[in-house]
Amino acid sequence: MFRQGCHAGTLLLAILLAGGCERSRKDRAVDRRDAGPNVLLITLDTTRADRLGCYGYAGAQTPALDGLAGTGVRFAEAFCQVPLTLPSHTSLLTGTYPPTNGIRVNAGGILSEDVPTLAEAFKGHGYRTGAFVSAWVLNATFGLQRGFDRYDDRVGGDETPASIYQERPADATCEAALAWLSEPSETPFFAWVHFFDPHFPYAPPAEFRRRAADPYDGEIAFVDSQVRRLVEWLEMHGARERTLVVIAGDHGEAFAEHGEHEHGLFLYDPTLHVPLIFSFPSRLPAGKVVSADVRLIDVVPTIGDLLGWEPVPALPGESLRPACEADAFPSLPVYAESEYPRFGFGWAALQAFTTESWKFIAAPRAELYDRRADPGELTNVFAEHADVGAQLREELQALMSNIPLHEAKSVTLDDKTLQALESLGYVGVGAPSADGGSEPPRRDPKDMIAVHQGLLQAQRLLQERHYAEVVSLLEPLALQSPESDELRAALGEAYLNLGRYSEAEREYRAALRTVPTNPRKLCRLGDALRDQHKNAEAL
Repeated sequence: MFRQGCHAGTLLLAILLAGGCERSRKDRAVDRRDAGPNVLLITLDTTRADRLGCYGYAGAQTPALDGLAGTGVRFAEAFCQVPLTLPSHTSLLTGTYPPTNGIRVNAGGILSEDVPTLAEAFKGHGYRTGAFVSAWVLNATFGLQRGFDRYDDRVGGDETPASIYQERPADATCEAALAWLSEPSETPFFAWVHFFDPHFPYAPPAEFRRRAADPYDGEIAFVDSQVRRLVEWLEMHGARERTLVVIAGDHGEAFAEHGEHEHGLFLYDPTLHVPLIFSFPSRLPAGKVVSADVRLIDVVPTIGDLLGWEPVPALPGESLRPACEADAFPSLPVYAESEYPRFGFGWAALQAFTTESWKFIAAPRAELYDRRADPGELTNVFAEHADVGAQLREELQALMSNIPLHEAKSVTLDDKTLQALESLGYVGVGAPSADGGSEPPRRDPKDMIAVHQGLLQAQRLLQERHYAEVVSLLEPLALQSPESDELRAALGEAYLNLGRYSEAEREYRAALRTVPTNPRKLCRLGDALRDQHKNAEAL
């Protein structure tokens, strides 16, 4: 179904790129200040919109972000397309849906060169480009580095392999970005700065931990302090008026809504609703709030429109410039997905389709929520409004039938990298092997939330080396969900460290069902075999 028109994906930004290259050739001898204004894109990882002051949160300490909203346009109802870091940033930076760019889960593949990036477009328009990311999950390995003159993913610093570190703190990322911005240049810049701090575990610096009652709020306050440094640099160098600053969250965070903690499994608003702000003092109104529903895929066409680039009709998003300038703007239909339940656990993937009044979630037990009467998505009214559910299902199917499909290039991750990703709570990473034959019936993630939360707890216990506790926790869960690769791997790890080698072998063999080439699981299976003196099999 997706493959119809798949070659259109190769053209998504091709027109834009070609136009930029032609302009670059013509203007090669011209002062690059004439090529256009600067653009600073700041992405806030794992940041709920409703935890910022400008979105109405009384406990916020976010004066810099609030100030940008006060000097620009704030979108009250912006939504991501995937509640995971790498897929969401990929949609944001390509303007494409996940089926088109092929990045459906963290560490699930390498972005195909057939899908152009926003940075490549800026290069085509004569910009110097720099990216500064704060977590290994956005490492250059996965393809987002294309188009950047400098892609700083040195999460562990210059000397230490990045894969063994969880994150780079916001102040270190900001220092790297400021150093690059300060390099002498006559060329306008496109800079992407990514802050990861609000991601679990919530451990803000001591000063911000003291200032905030909630450590999650402290992490956001710390990030805000670094956003302030970036804005102050622009002001100090007289560049604020000619710099478009875009603030975007990649996804939110769940605090037990619908039983979920953290993010990635479900498609409810706590993990899909994100902050989105455009501040451009010389071109956009100040203090405007747009209430219409918008998407992260709209960021690329909006930036292009604000900079005067030719529009790219193949992009699925829409420019939000009219929303910034006009009194009224219609809500846009919002598509979101989570393949994480399928890739990591063998459960059903989820899709959501949201209109101004309704939200439909395609699942083994379909869900429908009245957004006006039930903003907390507490009451599933699919049975009472079957006609509405059927209509939205048809609209979702029509959308999917017109989305061009790309496959991500395969990626092989080493053992240390997989350990680092798992330490961040990214279980279920890595692309799965192709399913053979028809799709088997899969369980509804709603029914498996206790298993998912138990696994997250087990991952933390493994890091603390409480192996017997892991076994007690996971053995009954493995009986509930024997198809879950990551659960079986965690149980195998506990058995292995307790010297229960035959049981570890059994669990690691089961854990290789979906991704039989997973290097970490293969290594640990080899360890279990070796410790049983099955040396040939281990080798």
